[in-house]
Amino acid sequence: MEGRCFFNRLMHWFSRNRRNDPWNGTDDPYTVWISEVMLQQTVVSAVKPYFEAWMGRFPTLFHVASSPEEEVLRMWEGLGYYSRARNIHKTARILTSEGRRSLPSTYKELRSLPGIGDNTARAVLSLAFGQKYPVLDANVRKIFMRFFLEEEWSKETASRVDLFVREGMEGYPPGRVNEALMQLGQAVCLRKRPRCPDCPLVSRCQARLSGREDSIPPPLIRDVTGKKTVLLIPVWNREVGILRKREGIGRGLWTFLNFSYEEGRVVLSRLEEKGRTDILPMTRQIHTYTRFRDELFPYLICFRKKEDFKTLAQELDFQPVDMDKLDTYPFLTVYRKITEEIKTLLTGDISR
Repeated sequence: MEGRCFFNRLMHWFSRNRRNDPWNGTDDPYTVWISEVMLQQTVVSAVKPYFEAWMGRFPTLFHVASSPEEEVLRMWEGLGYYSRARNIHKTARILTSEGRRSLPSTYKELRSLPGIGDNTARAVLSLAFGQKYPVLDANVRKIFMRFFLEEEWSKETASRVDLFVREGMEGYPPGRVNEALMQLGQAVCLRKRPRCPDCPLVSRCQARLSGREDSIPPPLIRDVTGKKTVLLIPVWNREVGILRKREGIGRGLWTFLNFSYEEGRVVLSRLEEKGRTDILPMTRQIHTYTRFRDELFPYLICFRKKEDFKTLAQELDFQPVDMDKLDTYPFLTVYRKITEEIKTLLTGDISR
């Protein structure tokens, strides 16, 4: 199938199957940028409500730049990969400090900004500025690895596909071509159980013709390391002790005092011996991230005297927060579940 036929079939399919996503049909660079960053590592259905809420709160670059990072992270809560939100905030501040109202229109300038990688820059340039920059993200790579029967995504394959798509953009708007390819990869050319009968390119797909559509690309194999973590949550009356993460997953968000399972059990025993608190086990949670599966064992540590609570706050540097204000602090999703259980328990008047 020559390039012209490939793109004619693709674009005909797209004209009949284009999704009505809230970010479609815009050439506003800011809107394109936000949608593309949100869609990294995240499925379309999960992104839609976040995108709409974000654009309602931060409709322009200026609105992001003039907001504190914590508010930006709170709006991002639940999407994961929080460095994306921090980089959006940094980039917005850089651009507004330079007097810009929008993103730059050159590849070099875009790539110099925090968090804007090759594919994001290509998406902005094609969708917002109509420039011929193919987006070769994971969804698009799947399509061409199967179509050309490539065992791996090499530099040579990337160059071949880049040229092939650029030639296809001679006959169609560059942004529209990228949209079509990305949607085909998201909705039809799935990594597991691809929907080949629905694909407009199936008759010439080399992986399909050779019966290898399920093995190309090769399956991802990841070793998962198990962990156990004890969370201690100091409480007095309606005040809850939380602290901000300074590093690692969820940096900049809020969390609770945490210990390895063995160390946490020792700390719990010491608290029980002192007899100044009531200790309440909470629901075990599972936190899966990168290559770890962390079992979280949260305990509510209800202090009987305010003085003891304050002393511990000074020793361990946690921040007492009123229970009703926990919603204003950004947490990882698994920790948000714990805050909701905390409010339920405290409303039940188990504290002193």
